[in-house]
Amino acid sequence: MTGMRKRVTAGFLSIVCLLFFSGMVSFLELSRLSRDTDEILGANQRSIRLAREMLDAALASFQQATMAICAAAVADYTPAHPAEHKLKKGIEPLCSIELVPTEDILRTLSERKGSRTVVGFAAETDDVVANAQRKLSSKHADLIVGNEVGGGRAFGTDDNEVWFVTADDVRAVPRLSKDRLADEVLDDALKARG
Repeated sequence: MTGMRKRVTAGFLSIVCLLFFSGMVSFLELSRLSRDTDEILGANQRSIRLAREMLDAALASFQQATMAICAAAVADYTPAHPAEHKLKKGIEPLCSIELVPTEDILRTLSERKGSRTVVGFAAETDDVVANAQRKLSSKHADLIVGNEVGGGRAFGTDDNEVWFVTADDVRAVPRLSKDRLADEVLDDALKARG
């Protein structure tokens, strides 16, 4: 968070982070992150099982937040009728699963942002910048961090290259460590705040 410390020297920033770690989606609310130091003054983390739980947690915390950084990988679709128990082979045959669109957390937060800043991510296999620009427009976010995935890129690596896409600009960021990229994301999110 050194980038934040360089740019801003007073006050507090409240960030809602939706994160994906080792197959488990986590919700992290940095309720009062000091802009002066790397010290997290109040953090609330909990594991989330369902996309609906993630949306509910994000909406509740976003009421008091300055910014939302949505980097979670929740599914685009969810089962229409989830089973309450394990379906037994041979007893309860499963021929198909009806799916419905999952509620869009990034779009929902963006639609309710007011003066707050919303950052999203676009993991793409092709046309990264064009797809990130479409996502920025369709989700009404302030900043989309686009990156190319697959072929040994992004997932499971210690570094990455990304593109920061705003309504006014596209900025390519060369391959950096993910720690350094996190600083860059926060720096650009603060720029997006104005």
